[in-house]
Amino acid sequence: MIMSKEKYGIDLTKECKTGCPRCIRRGRDNSRNNLHVYGATESAHCFSCGFTIASQEHIEAMGWDNEEDLYEESEVSTKELLTQDQVDDIKSKTGVHGKGSRGIRDEVYKAYGVRFKYNEETGDVAETFYPYTEDYAAAGFKIRMIPKDFRSVGKIGKDSELFGQWKWKNGGGKYVVLTAGEVDCMSAYQMLEDYRKSRNSDFEPIPCVSSGIGEAGSYRQVQKHYEWLNTFELIVVCYDQDDTGKKALEKLSEVLPKGKMRVMTLPLKDVNEMLEKDKDKQFIRCFYDAKPYVPTGVVGSSQLYDAIIEE
Repeated sequence: MIMSKEKYGIDLTKECKTGCPRCIRRGRDNSRNNLHVYGATESAHCFSCGFTIASQEHIEAMGWDNEEDLYEESEVSTKELLTQDQVDDIKSKTGVHGKGSRGIRDEVYKAYGVRFKYNEETGDVAETFYPYTEDYAAAGFKIRMIPKDFRSVGKIGKDSELFGQWKWKNGGGKYVVLTAGEVDCMSAYQMLEDYRKSRNSDFEPIPCVSSGIGEAGSYRQVQKHYEWLNTFELIVVCYDQDDTGKKALEKLSEVLPKGKMRVMTLPLKDVNEMLEKDKDKQFIRCFYDAKPYVPTGVVGSSQLYDAIIEE
């Protein structure tokens, strides 16, 4: 897991070994020397758990700008698949009620197999467990600890299926929606389902999936599932409306089936913000207005035609 140096207050200017914050949090690194600090590059790395503190120069070069973007496959690359006993243990200690967290209803959380731990004093959601599969069997849980920290159990990474992919194992259909985060994925599903039901549609729900390793590296996981994505007529991508999201689109365009990628443009930062601010109708309009991907600096034929007409 890669973090900015400001988060942990570790002096990165001196070459040394010190305690790894993540190992310590998990009851390990009693000798307080797992984290190797490299003063020359102002960075640090734990060879035990993979935790990394990147230099600001490296963060900017990679286009990372939030904690979810910094969640990389190194977080879980050495972990084993969950056993059934571990899955059962997690289920015994968690619940299925999201209590309205992020504006997403319990029926949607349940549809994606998401589970929750609660604060013993307040009863509020304290941890959210997002399930991931490999070969369509339980592989691991990515866990978000409120307000915004991550850990995991089991195995999650570029070899995992996309979040929610197990729901549509056989693929096929006109659309699949691809987001860069679990919350955005479920937000999109909820709004699209509400729209479908409001029209008494006979069509099946539109599959919504997401990467589990953040926008910056999402293409590495997405390209592993080229064949599954290629079963759909159109792949509608809805990443964050910021520079990181735009950079990620370029990499995605190189690994997705040619001619099938469509890009949504939202008036707000991300899908979940659209949901929380009751912009459902606008989101649906943006979905159907999704355009073929055009690299930055290149004018698409439709844009060129519009410009000619305007002139």
